[in-house]
Amino acid sequence: MSEHGAVGDILKINGNLLMATICGGGAYLIWPSSIEWWGMGFLSILLGISSAKLLGRSFGLMRKRKLFANYAAKRAAPKSATLASPEAMRDAGMM
Repeated sequence: MSEHGAVGDILKINGNLLMATICGGGAYLIWPSSIEWWGMGFLSILLGISSAKLLGRSFGLMRKRKLFANYAAKRAAPKSATLASPEAMRDAGMM
């Protein structure tokens, strides 16, 4: 994974977590204390659902980054190849 992609994923994760916190806090703060404010209760429920969705999305991104890190750790280091000389090609029966 390139460094640019890593920084972008980290910013997405942090942004999702920040928005989940804001939505969750807003849902808590605007929960109505009486039935007369039922519309605020509906909005509070919607904010709670969006907070849960944002948390799920950020955990998914974290899992993706961990998966890519595991793949990168298992990957073999690149090896340099030698150029084939005419003698080596003749010995291998290619010429």
